[in-house]
Amino acid sequence: MKFIMYLQYDIAKVAALLHRAADLEEMPSMKEVKYLLPKPALTVRDVKPPQWVNMVQSAWPEVSALTSLQAKAQVLEILQMWPLFGSSFFAVKRIMEPKERTDHILALNKNGVHFLDLLTHETLTRYSLAEVMSTRKVKSEEELYLDMKCGNLMQQRITRIQTDQAHEISRLIRQYITIEQRVTGHTRGDNPKDLTLSR
Repeated sequence: MKFIMYLQYDIAKVAALLHRAADLEEMPSMKEVKYLLPKPALTVRDVKPPQWVNMVQSAWPEVSALTSLQAKAQVLEILQMWPLFGSSFFAVKRIMEPKERTDHILALNKNGVHFLDLLTHETLTRYSLAEVMSTRKVKSEEELYLDMKCGNLMQQRITRIQTDQAHEISRLIRQYITIEQRVTGHTRGDNPKDLTLSR
């Protein structure tokens, strides 16, 4: 995964802020930085651990004068700008072909539906809420699936996922779409459709 520079800076600054939020007054040590960073950041090949230490320590002078409460508030200000902030996460199997099932993390938030790589957490596919036309729960004898029809009036695609949480995912999608419609004042005619079929 190629890390974007602003994201590296954000992660380093959040790490420094978390250290300050814990009411610590000394610059974080190399050993402490390891525990301040999210685990996926430590596995990124583009940025080596000594570089992370350097970036976190470089962010320290900017945050060292803050109170613990101010540091916590700044952490939230930064995180709320991230595309997956406020997401609900679900373990799902995305079905590409009848026999091909790929494990993913599905992140659902006000920005849409995101399919993330299980290991790197990189966004592989994203559908905005405007692209989600309907959801349909399909229950077989042993498994529960959720079909999401995504696209526009000219072109649509059905994405099928296998998950025991199909009801919850479908409900959250409807809620986010309803909230978006209220905020923007736009409606799409019918509210997103939600059906359950049994085989």
